[in-house]
Amino acid sequence: MLKSKEEKSIIEDISKCYACGKCTSICPLSQISDFTPRIIAENFVLELDKEEIVDDVWSCLTCASCSTICPMEVNFPQFIREVRKDFKKRGLGFEEAHFGIFSNISRLQTSNYVGKPRSEIYKGLKIQKKGDILYWTGCTPFFDLVFDETYTDISRNTVRILNYLGIKPVILDNEKCCGHDLLWNGDIDNFKKLAKHNIKEIERAGVKTVVTTCAEGYRTLKLDYPDLVGSINFEVISFSEFLESRLKVKEVNFQYEFPYTVTYQDPCRLGRHMKVYEAPRNLIKSIPGINFIEMPRNRESALCCGVSCWHCNLLTKSIRMDRLKEADETADILITTCPKCKMHFQCLLNEKTDDLTKKYDVEVIDLSTFLARALFLI
Repeated sequence: MLKSKEEKSIIEDISKCYACGKCTSICPLSQISDFTPRIIAENFVLELDKEEIVDDVWSCLTCASCSTICPMEVNFPQFIREVRKDFKKRGLGFEEAHFGIFSNISRLQTSNYVGKPRSEIYKGLKIQKKGDILYWTGCTPFFDLVFDETYTDISRNTVRILNYLGIKPVILDNEKCCGHDLLWNGDIDNFKKLAKHNIKEIERAGVKTVVTTCAEGYRTLKLDYPDLVGSINFEVISFSEFLESRLKVKEVNFQYEFPYTVTYQDPCRLGRHMKVYEAPRNLIKSIPGINFIEMPRNRESALCCGVSCWHCNLLTKSIRMDRLKEADETADILITTCPKCKMHFQCLLNEKTDDLTKKYDVEVIDLSTFLARALFLI
């Protein structure tokens, strides 16, 4: 059973659940399976057999849809995170997609392994080793090892925009994975090792502001590092918020018509977890000629892309199909601010048509790349 002071606090929080069922009414998994958040809560409060809920605990998207409707304001994603930590110790795990390569890469980085210096990604662009503003590259270099798309394009295009603003960002050659997936998969010890390293290196570089284009990295650096590791002496801001602040003082100037019909995918970590909804939309809407249309489910009601921490299966595929259908019926281009959202949608789009999938006529693109196009930087 969960026993630490923090874990007891989580149990007290989940004990507030009075089984009203509202979470089930909004949970994406509950719409397509027998999954229900309150059954997991009930199991722990009543101290029932934990092996009966192993699959459900690892299936939860931790998307926080339930948190938006819970009348008792139960933090269900945090509860699930603590349960996974407990299950990890018991050896009650799950089969991770892509043979677990990404978690293995993250754990490998808790040693002296870093990989290629991050600066190699940015050849031809203006970067520096010390300064006020740091751009957090994130795990895009590792995504490039597995997937056909080049995810470091997101990173390069972000630095292009920063250079356009006259900013030469700090790039940490020895930046390591932020640890998001390890944290949400119950590996708190290795998460803390990565966090301590990153905090030390960021502060050593004299950084005042960390800018990130990764929704998961944003939540992890801004919220989880201070909460679980210790205070940080730098600001963490999402790229959309950072750029919006420059837009307001007219440092960003979209000069040319960009006649596209677009919509926006709210990543769970950036949206429901961190309440950043308007900055990406304001940037997109500021482009001349843009026809911005909301999908029916947006902001705190947005449908998750279907995958969290490499928990991929037929259920998550069904959720992705649902969201792509919604995007396809709304616009020609689906913009997101999460590399993994882009990855999961693109993965489905790349599949050959079969009984479970159809080809959707929608382009999925990261906000940084879309804005770099609109500024004619690429």
